[in-house]
Amino acid sequence: MAEETYVITVDPQKCLACKTCEFQCAIEHSGVSVYNVPKEKPPKYIHVEGTTYYSLPIQCQHCEKAPCVAVCPTKAIANAEGIVLIDSEKCIGCKYCIYVCPFGVLEFNRKAKLVSKCDLCLDKLKKGFEPICVASCPTKALTYGRIGDFLKTRREALFEVVRGAVVLSQVPTGKEAKWPSLYSIRKTP
Repeated sequence: MAEETYVITVDPQKCLACKTCEFQCAIEHSGVSVYNVPKEKPPKYIHVEGTTYYSLPIQCQHCEKAPCVAVCPTKAIANAEGIVLIDSEKCIGCKYCIYVCPFGVLEFNRKAKLVSKCDLCLDKLKKGFEPICVASCPTKALTYGRIGDFLKTRREALFEVVRGAVVLSQVPTGKEAKWPSLYSIRKTP
């Protein structure tokens, strides 16, 4: 993945499972105001899944080699500059893409008989805004930016942890080496 690719990142430790991202996504893609009750359940392209300890918003990962793109018989799904989009004019509602998506994030609209999914709020991106799920997250568990910047921040954070840590295990060599290995570290007082 290129360092210039833009992505949504998730910090599960910050996610409260408040579902504000789900709510705002549904409003954004329903075409109705927050003050009006829609006649039908609006689509939401992000779903918050959780356990007792962590919650995680799940949405289209805009895969570099997306299986939904490969399986679409009408070429309605395409990867356009890192964003996987569905052309509703070409979609025949065969649902092949739904069956092959490893994340289970494509939605079938029974009324329109079409498949839809997260488009990273492309209209907002073109105007210089963040996707609505990111902009509405009250804890900033969702962020939007270049993957290169995200990876740099993660490397710097990891360096800080390692710099203040004491390695409790030694790296094995020769016949003792079994990869991958997990090493315990603890922060020094």
